[in-house]
Amino acid sequence: MRIRKKVCLTAPIVILTLLFFIVFSMGRVSAQHQSKDDSKMSTRFQKVKEELMRVDRAFSKLSLEKGNVEAFYYYMAGDGIVLPKKGHPVNKNKYREIISQKKAEKGGTTLTWEPVLADVSESADIGYTHGKYEFIITDSTGVKNRTYGYYVTIWKRQADGSWKFVFDTGNEIAKKEKR
Repeated sequence: MRIRKKVCLTAPIVILTLLFFIVFSMGRVSAQHQSKDDSKMSTRFQKVKEELMRVDRAFSKLSLEKGNVEAFYYYMAGDGIVLPKKGHPVNKNKYREIISQKKAEKGGTTLTWEPVLADVSESADIGYTHGKYEFIITDSTGVKNRTYGYYVTIWKRQADGSWKFVFDTGNEIAKKEKR
């Protein structure tokens, strides 16, 4: 039974790694195929990358204002997946249940982040951002416990032109390590 559990937890990490490299490769392939004379295309990619960075920052701002569960639900695509810490992948339907539970609880968490890089596919309809995050848990006595880490979010442009994420995960760093 232990082997089966280990495989179940390893599979999402393998999927994330494959998705990350696929998206990363698309961005690199698109850059290799651009000619030096094609400044319009380069400008277009740069604008889309900047747009994706703005979307990710707005996502973090909404997390600060409304809470991370509400923000994640708002920015998650219908087929989006979140890979939570020490957990199994969670789809948007499962997130609906989490929202109901969290609304019943008193808030005591704050999650914010800052993207450091964005890249997009040649078609400019899929991309990723990654950056640093801070997660604060405030206990019942008011003491704040802060954790830090890195995240990656894979985004997909929707039919209405907006960006929604299709995959998100983070990795907490050791407490003694500085960001």
